[in-house]
Amino acid sequence: MSFWQKVIANWRDVRTFGPGVLMRHIRSGTPIPLRGLGQIALRHSNSDMECFRQVFQRGEYNIGHLKAVQDRINRRYEEIVESGLTPVIVDGGANVGASAIWFAKQFSLARIKAIEPDEANFRLLKINTSTYQNVDPVFAALGATPGFVEVTNSEGPGWAVQTRRADVGLPVTGVTEAQLSVENSRLFLVKIDIEGFEIDVFSGRLDWIADAYVVVIEPHDWMLPGEFSSRNFMKAMVEHEFEIFIIGENLFFVRN
Repeated sequence: MSFWQKVIANWRDVRTFGPGVLMRHIRSGTPIPLRGLGQIALRHSNSDMECFRQVFQRGEYNIGHLKAVQDRINRRYEEIVESGLTPVIVDGGANVGASAIWFAKQFSLARIKAIEPDEANFRLLKINTSTYQNVDPVFAALGATPGFVEVTNSEGPGWAVQTRRADVGLPVTGVTEAQLSVENSRLFLVKIDIEGFEIDVFSGRLDWIADAYVVVIEPHDWMLPGEFSSRNFMKAMVEHEFEIFIIGENLFFVRN
């Protein structure tokens, strides 16, 4: 990024998050005030700021420009709440918390299970969501069946961390297990951004798809050519009555 690109990026950050966002350059990894979000910890030389830009500047989880679709999603959320159940949002690949905070603010009566397998990311995830009582940080990997993973590429940007199955290591949790950990609940939305490990999530138990009203997936074939990381989820999702919308890097599957 050139000098002037950095100047423009910082100007946009100030417009979105307030002047406190500039403190990230001198207080890397420690909480700083971001307008409307509270005290947020961001590493200076990592992808953390870009995650917040994607979510809160570019609106990559905001489907509000499609009012009829947003109205459907809101109605389903309200139906779950009015039935006396807690809507559950499973945030697979929560990174440092930008998406979890977005969902927590949009659906304040939902319970967000923010699943993140990288230890450094998870430390910031806990800090950044500590004032959001409806967010539960979960130190685990999202997958199809119980087991373990090892974390790879942890030396790269925070959003590039990958996981792969192993005999020992970090535990794997499934969508259903995450939802059932909330008493008296109903699955509402599942977001999956896990750097190619979606091939594992969609390789086993898939009954949760029938319960989810919205599934948000970031495909990673571009990053893993030849590995067909999107093949399993495309096969699984086509069996259900979803419409597909593209917002930024994400595919929104919304039940019709």
